[in-house]
Amino acid sequence: TEHSMKPPTPQNEHCRIIVDDRERCSGIHRLLEQRQGFRVVLDRPLAGDYVVPGAVVIERKTVVDFARSVISGRLFQQATRILACDEPRKLLILEGSTSPLTTLPISRAAFHGAMVSMVLVFGLPVLHTSNTEDTAALIRIVTSQIRKTRSRPIRRPSLRLSGRAAHQAALLQ
Repeated sequence: TEHSMKPPTPQNEHCRIIVDDRERCSGIHRLLEQRQGFRVVLDRPLAGDYVVPGAVVIERKTVVDFARSVISGRLFQQATRILACDEPRKLLILEGSTSPLTTLPISRAAFHGAMVSMVLVFGLPVLHTSNTEDTAALIRIVTSQIRKTRSRPIRRPSLRLSGRAAHQAALLQ
């Protein structure tokens, strides 16, 4: 199961991650340390909730906090601060179920519009997780992928396609 999955070694073993001390109540810092093999430092980064120095800055929002941040305008201020960071990769993790959008303090259209703005206007990728354990596992995967791409170039698999499939694949490249 995912819960018993050991963190990747040696690439992520004891990787240092700075966690915003205001995120302590989520318990993700403990999951990162105990289940994902990170060396956690609680601090208050200039931007984001989770920072792997020199690699990635991650802002985590629950679905409800995302909606409240849209209303207050805080979301767009945070996105601007994240984009100004020195870390080469930036990411927004949206945590929780989006199915009860009718219970949120904003409309479905406003919620989706804010997500589209994050991706298309701010250029900030948005990934979705279902809970805190999922978020901790995703942070490990993100960090691992970034470290792998640093150590060797990404190779696209060669496809042997012909006809219409080859033409479609060429359009996507």
